[in-house]
Amino acid sequence: MENRFEGKTAVITGGAAGIGLAAATRIIAEGGNAILWDRSREAIVAAAQDLGPSCSGVSLDVTDLRALERAAAEAVREHGAIDVL
Repeated sequence: MENRFEGKTAVITGGAAGIGLAAATRIIAEGGNAILWDRSREAIVAAAQDLGPSCSGVSLDVTDLRALERAAAEAVREHGAIDVL
């Protein structure tokens, strides 16, 4: 498997389940970090535990601009940049 995401940080909306979770799994497998944004806190916690230390998550509603700004600022603080959205 290639390491296309080595050293990269991806934010994945709807990342706690379905296609978003599959994308996060692949990004981590290819050397990246995944930050999951989803409305379900419980699903984020479960997904982050399953995916390990390269994964974190934030519970938010992406229609809330202020919540998005806070979450994006936190991601940049923790990882230096958001490379993939």
